Amino acid sequence: CETARLAQETAQALQTTTLLFEASLNVRQADSIETTIAALRDELVKLAPDRIDVLLVRMRESEQRIDWVLAWRADDPNSQAVQVDKPLMQGDWDMLDMPPYFIQDVQDADPNLIDRIQPLLYLGAFRAQAAVPMQVKGQVNGRVIITYDQPHHFTRTEQQLLTTLADQAAISLDNFVLVQQTQASLEETAILYQTSRAIANATDPRQELDAIIDYAAPPFVNSALTLRLIGNSWDDRNAAVEVVTFWQHNENGYDLSGARFTAEQFPIWDVIKRTDYTWIVDVDAPHAYMDEFVLDIEAYKLMFGARGLVVFPLFGANRTPLGALLI
Repeated sequence: CETARLAQETAQALQTTTLLFEASLNVRQADSIETTIAALRDELVKLAPDRIDVLLVRMRESEQRIDWVLAWRADDPNSQAVQVDKPLMQGDWDMLDMPPYFIQDVQDADPNLIDRIQPLLYLGAFRAQAAVPMQVKGQVNGRVIITYDQPHHFTRTEQQLLTTLADQAAISLDNFVLVQQTQASLEETAILYQTSRAIANATDPRQELDAIIDYAAPPFVNSALTLRLIGNSWDDRNAAVEVVTFWQHNENGYDLSGARFTAEQFPIWDVIKRTDYTWIVDVDAPHAYMDEFVLDIEAYKLMFGARGLVVFPLFGANRTPLGALLI
């Protein structure tokens, strides 16, 4: 009897181990962020939930945000897609750091736990739910949530499977992000090297500007110019700027080379006199910059025919202002 019981437990343990290994392997063999989430979804579907949600911490424009990368619904065939750029409208960072929980019936659940997971109710009401953090090296980078419309008993194997899948997905995603960051860093280094070398070999200001356009500027740039400050300071009463070099994508436009402008004539004077670089994504969204400087939007668009703007200040010895580079 004892031998039979041990044999049965051993067989069950081997079966569970095989299940966990195969499920983890399917996630580990994915070759991108999208396919990793898709493989995770396909394994979780085997638990027959009514909903599967995956929240992922992503870096966007130097800021972290919570993206709702998967919103699978059993009754909606169109919910299979992985959407890596869909932000969670009501993101709550505290819910990501919560320990795993397995609610078999919300009517019998701890009220304190229900209060803590209130932000997740944004994903939809439920009767049973399990949520496991995705973490690697002690850092939480997401959460896997499976939901049932009826009470559901989460077996030990199901809990192990969900935890194993979340851990493996977290490791795979962390590796992909590391590779992307490394590739981006290498690309930036190559761009800086090529641009610096081209500028060093330039024989006049126009060739210097061409080097920046050819190697460093994105392809959708409309125009670029270098300005020379006339005067000792941007705030001098008689200060002006001269367009030393001018480049434009549309060669049929007017050439500003050699033109001079006073502070009253140049629509972005408050921008070019700043001591740090300025990046305006859209001049038609003044709420993003109106607290820092004044910009004549209509005059700017009339002069340059563009809505975005990047300005780099140019300095000489002892940070003496020399002018600015506009792209």
